[in-house]
Amino acid sequence: KKKVTREQLLRLVERIDQIKEFWKQERKPFEGILISVHYNKIVAKSNRIAGLFKGKDSNYAIVGAKFNKEKMKHIITYFLDMEDLDESIELLLKTSDIIKEKFQNGIDKVTFDDKKTMDKIPFFRFSIAKSTFKQVVADVSYIEDFEVEMATRQLKQSIITLYNTHTDTKMLFKNIGIDILKSRILDNQTVFLDENQLQILFEKAPYLVSMATEDLSELSPEDFIQEYQQGTLYMPSPTIEPTIGVIDTLFDKRVYFGEWVEYHDMIDDNLPKNPDDYRHGTAVDSIIVDGARLNPWLDDGCGRFRVRHFGVAIGSKFSSFTITKQIKEIIANNKDIKVWNISLGSNQEVNDNFISAEAAILDKIQYE
Repeated sequence: KKKVTREQLLRLVERIDQIKEFWKQERKPFEGILISVHYNKIVAKSNRIAGLFKGKDSNYAIVGAKFNKEKMKHIITYFLDMEDLDESIELLLKTSDIIKEKFQNGIDKVTFDDKKTMDKIPFFRFSIAKSTFKQVVADVSYIEDFEVEMATRQLKQSIITLYNTHTDTKMLFKNIGIDILKSRILDNQTVFLDENQLQILFEKAPYLVSMATEDLSELSPEDFIQEYQQGTLYMPSPTIEPTIGVIDTLFDKRVYFGEWVEYHDMIDDNLPKNPDDYRHGTAVDSIIVDGARLNPWLDDGCGRFRVRHFGVAIGSKFSSFTITKQIKEIIANNKDIKVWNISLGSNQEVNDNFISAEAAILDKIQYE
């Protein structure tokens, strides 16, 4: 912990006052406020705010977390009531009064841990409990600044994840002048917006955006295996082998192991399909079904597996939003499958503080 001084406390009071004023002036489309704490290090859960904001319940108010540009410090976003800021200011001022009177040079760790020194302070005179005072000092020792985060503007149609403001998404967007179709809402925090809608969002409420990733992904060139086994090798019929789920590009049913693959084409029949659209998905299935023969040096003795294959992408480009919705639907309708293979890699780099829409939904499904 660093030394905590009165000046530091008063500076944080000033910052909270500025943030309060910002939200008072802002025509926000939700009740409550968002505030980000810039910590002075990568903080353990036990070192996050537990005296200010909502006290020991502050962790439940966290709606976002990321690293600073140098990846050396945490920036954690909280969703609070305006009253939480008022109470935090009051606690900071009371703590400041004690430090002014008793610790003119500030409080360091030695002083903080000195029970005799702390017991001499008449906390009742300052209308604050000793435990609260110590927790506020501990909080401040890890805080560098308070801020309202503003997302970097996206120019292309994107998948946007919003901070959770406990507001219905459709109503939230209506309040800022965006009429969004229900089909464009993945869940209450994730939506697909076109360029015009993005412009309105970033002009009117950029502080709502937690993550933003471009929707149109481009498959990595190495993901397109140019050749796959398509000869007339002998293949026994499947019997009791377990089934692996595959969500990928299309599958060519003419291959020698076609009997082992239950194929579901999820692409609109009106869309054109060419041979390249079948290569990656078919190659993936070949490894799952007959990998030991195709790559004998990698034989792990597990034998063959059946595949239930869902073709969701064609060409070298695909919509992350569409595929994310399909992943949810496919997995929900195939609960008998316990192992899935999804290897739709992207050429595009995702912001270090973000994860792709596909990864986010997979995390959520796994948790559920």
